[in-house]
Amino acid sequence: MAFSATESAFEGFRVVRRNPLVILWWSLAYLIFFAVLLAAVGGPILAMLPQLQALEGSEPSMDELMPILNLYGTILLIAMPLGILLGAVLNAAVARSVLSPGSSAFGFMRLGMDEVRVAVVTFVLALVFIAIYVALVGVVAAATMAVYSANEGAGVAVGILAGLTAIFIFIWMAIRLSLAVPIVVAENRFAFFDSWGLTKGRFWSLLGMTLIAFVMAIVVSVLGAIIAMPLQFMGMAGFEETISGGEMESILAAIGPVVIVAVVVNLIISTLQFAVLYAPFASAYLGLTGRGGDLESPVEPVAAVSGEPDL
Repeated sequence: MAFSATESAFEGFRVVRRNPLVILWWSLAYLIFFAVLLAAVGGPILAMLPQLQALEGSEPSMDELMPILNLYGTILLIAMPLGILLGAVLNAAVARSVLSPGSSAFGFMRLGMDEVRVAVVTFVLALVFIAIYVALVGVVAAATMAVYSANEGAGVAVGILAGLTAIFIFIWMAIRLSLAVPIVVAENRFAFFDSWGLTKGRFWSLLGMTLIAFVMAIVVSVLGAIIAMPLQFMGMAGFEETISGGEMESILAAIGPVVIVAVVVNLIISTLQFAVLYAPFASAYLGLTGRGGDLESPVEPVAAVSGEPDL
């Protein structure tokens, strides 16, 4: 198949149309993640709330802040690995739903070496992008201050121009490395920077694909909110009267339906947005390598695929 930015941009909708149950499987993954996270960090959060309330309206010392910072650190140490695991499972599942649509069991979700490789590659690339961001901010700040000290007006102009240039460079590098996960899943290997060669000369088309997918994700969010609104109103029927009664059991019973509706709707919207945003990159991989779906064996490394002249 040949690469088409507009065709690839709508791949997420095709994934859901081919396998509607993926929404349920991926929503279940989110539910399990939040349940495990709540069970793991619920205690530290409850322990932190009284300390935060006690510090309201005061200027706490470092000794008073240290227990709270330690609790934040504990929450972060628990939440970060869980988040990386969930991201790896769902990213690999979305890629697999495009690359191997025949292996749809459990919503394409697995726990194996593909997920390990995806987690490692995405984590390393995240560190790379943090370093790039810090470097770009430093260059922009240094250039702006150097010119601003001599001429304020010119300094502002240089700051704006340098800032826009830095944003473009960041987006350009993100697009060039955007096919890392599909490569990892398709070729069953670590592929940290292989996307760079595959996306050579394809920046503008991939950027257009990404923008279309982003707009579609916003549309999904808006439509989801419109659909959810009457359901939430139905769930809140009699809510104000119950609140005025002041009985905690009645209040919790009234809140329950609203919370359930909100959670279900948000999970469905989030999973659909996930497919809409990430499936296009797996489709782009197939188009740029000239391969179809259902890859049954390791494919030729993308380093062997020749690209067009770079941007």
